[in-house]
Amino acid sequence: MKEYLKKHYPLGLSFWTPVLLMLGYFIYRGFYPFGSSSVLTVDLGQQYVDFFAYFRHTLLHSPSELFYSFSKALGGPMIGEAAYYLLSPFNLLFVFFPGKYLTAGCLLILLLKYGCAGYTFGRLLKNELKLNKWMIPALATSYALMGWMIANQLNMLWLDAPIFLPLIISALYRLLQKKRSLAYVLWLAAMMIINYYMAYMICLFLVLFFAWYQTAYFSGLKKFWSQLYLFISRSLLAVGISAFVLVPTYYSLVTSKGQYTEKSFQSHFEYVPLKMLSKFVIGAFNFEQMPKGFPNLFIGSLALIGVFLYFISLKIKWRPKLAAFLVSVFLWLSLCFEPLDLLWHGMQFPVWYPYRFSFIVSFWMIFLAALALKENQFRLKPHQALICLGIFTAGLSYVYFNSKSFDYVSKQVILFTALFNVLLLLVLTVKKTPLNQRLTPLVIFLLVCFEMLANTTYSLNNISYLTQAEFAGPTKVIAQDQKKLTQLDPGFYRIAQLYSRTKDDGLAHDLKTGSYFSSALEKSIPDFYGQLGQPDGDNYVGYYNGTLISDSLLDMKYLLQAKDKAELVLSIGML
Repeated sequence: MKEYLKKHYPLGLSFWTPVLLMLGYFIYRGFYPFGSSSVLTVDLGQQYVDFFAYFRHTLLHSPSELFYSFSKALGGPMIGEAAYYLLSPFNLLFVFFPGKYLTAGCLLILLLKYGCAGYTFGRLLKNELKLNKWMIPALATSYALMGWMIANQLNMLWLDAPIFLPLIISALYRLLQKKRSLAYVLWLAAMMIINYYMAYMICLFLVLFFAWYQTAYFSGLKKFWSQLYLFISRSLLAVGISAFVLVPTYYSLVTSKGQYTEKSFQSHFEYVPLKMLSKFVIGAFNFEQMPKGFPNLFIGSLALIGVFLYFISLKIKWRPKLAAFLVSVFLWLSLCFEPLDLLWHGMQFPVWYPYRFSFIVSFWMIFLAALALKENQFRLKPHQALICLGIFTAGLSYVYFNSKSFDYVSKQVILFTALFNVLLLLVLTVKKTPLNQRLTPLVIFLLVCFEMLANTTYSLNNISYLTQAEFAGPTKVIAQDQKKLTQLDPGFYRIAQLYSRTKDDGLAHDLKTGSYFSSALEKSIPDFYGQLGQPDGDNYVGYYNGTLISDSLLDMKYLLQAKDKAELVLSIGML
């Protein structure tokens, strides 16, 4: 047992460190079940949690509704919605969290996703890059709690991508080095099935990674053509395996998001690229960054030092360094040059949450950092430390003197960032002694934990959340109304609402309310609602002010309304 723990503790820490750090933060914030708040905010509270309730209901009571549901506006296919929102294996855990307890389920799944992201990246570091001991959980924690993960905590459906990306890259190594294709095919197919949108971004990155790998490890044209064949054929095989989801999803997209594809764009920079430097500062996130902000790139001081070291170290050969530089330039341009930004997002400008692919940029940076730190045995020479210090000083000076342009930056967080920069530089340059060799990795690990936790705290403290009562109260009342109405009239009809929690109440509670909110909503539905004079948008519709004619046409038979301010009841009457 002792030998087993000694061998596997780096991966155990890679999982448990992010979990325990985030659990500590959740308890500190009083998220349910540890307090009166909840993890629900923005789309997680207005949309995703209702899809999770719908998913639970369909699994337990009506599996056919995974394919078609009359709770989707006026009724429609659900394949596109399921492929985008619901196919994560983690969602199966919602079966154990009914009604108001869904928020506890969200919190548990978030913790598991943080932990699994750390674990899979740790596996990549251990098995393919051959890192060992404390450096594995240190870099794995930097990855699991990177700025993208923290900023997109509320977009739970995207968090599978950082979990599967290290598994896919690790499997690609084995495919190219040992011609073992099963793991690569299965992991890539699984990602395509779980979330085609994020899988598309990963597939673009795989092309870049393959180009870097071939340059770094080139050993003749014959081997190159053989590996190219393996890469293309096994990638296509993964697409074929996932076709049972991708094909119906494609036809769903043609009538929904595909209708908004950009056919023209401008070749220009979307903002001054230097402004990206502000996102490497602790706590560089707030609500204003959600609809229209800069890419979330925070990866911590250790990883940043490793990135710089990769390009200045003489121990790394010029060929992989040049290839890494070209890939990095392409990724950097993608974060600010409109045509490339559109390419990563499937030729559509994101509605909120810009630069959604920046988790790939963060992965790439931490990956390069791991290679550099390993080659240099996790030690900096004095001139390397001075170069890193100069880069940090220049970057933080720019952010400081332009802090009025960044409402998420304060002198305090700049100071904290500088403090961690300096501390990690000092630890990495300390003279080697037998005692230091044992203690330095542990000190680095602890500094990484404190820095990533500081970023989490400062970032998420800028966001407000629904209280548990604000979610549980309406959820309980609407569930009671649904039960009572089903008892009174078990037939087929639709129901108008004068009170609601969200536009997806019908989806969450098995009611045909005529309202709906989804990123995969077919364009014809809001077009029809607009002609009826009902609220509509690119991704939502609402039925709130029907007429006798529209009520009769759409079979809106009953009306849900509040009796008074103190009590919500069901008022049933013929419209």
